[in-house]
Amino acid sequence: MASADCVPSYSLTLFENVRISDKKKAIIQALTKSYLNRRPDNFFNDFIEGKGRGLVLLLHGPPGVGKTLTAKAIAESHKTPLYAIAAGELGTESAKVEGLLSTVFKVASHVFLAQHTVDNTPNNSLVSVFLRQLEYYRGVIFLTTNRVQTFNEAVASRIHYGIKYRSLGVNARREIWQRFLVKATTKKGNAKHNSNDLIDLAKHELNG
Repeated sequence: MASADCVPSYSLTLFENVRISDKKKAIIQALTKSYLNRRPDNFFNDFIEGKGRGLVLLLHGPPGVGKTLTAKAIAESHKTPLYAIAAGELGTESAKVEGLLSTVFKVASHVFLAQHTVDNTPNNSLVSVFLRQLEYYRGVIFLTTNRVQTFNEAVASRIHYGIKYRSLGVNARREIWQRFLVKATTKKGNAKHNSNDLIDLAKHELNG
């Protein structure tokens, strides 16, 4: 196979679909860009060599408001791969969890850990495993939760910045419907809609 066939494609405008303020978007972009463009020797070193060299961001808010899309969009905008992990994939045995996290953190420059992975769990061994791997990770990691009030305090202390996502309002839902319908097609061509259709659709309290 020719090498040209293996060149990955990226959606550099995907972040435009995330419905958070421009200020929050600018902060996320600035933090990740600054980190990824750093010099190898330009790190904040912890007391132990190699610790605390990653960028940890917490995205919190109700389901379906753009937390997952944010992680994907940032990875796309920087043309880097994203490794997504759901809580169920990690399991509950600390040895297996440590092995999986160790492998993932070695190969991924961006990691997305879905909600409940590090919520306030009574399993102290799992928390210890996660913290140990997190502290030695060199890359950008996105943590998400819709239960920030019960987020594990030890993990929270390792977070560099948190972004709050609010429930989608009518205007945000209308814009999302607009973006989807513009791309929608039927056997007869593009899907037809008008402003009244968008208003009616936006009245329904649906999330992303």
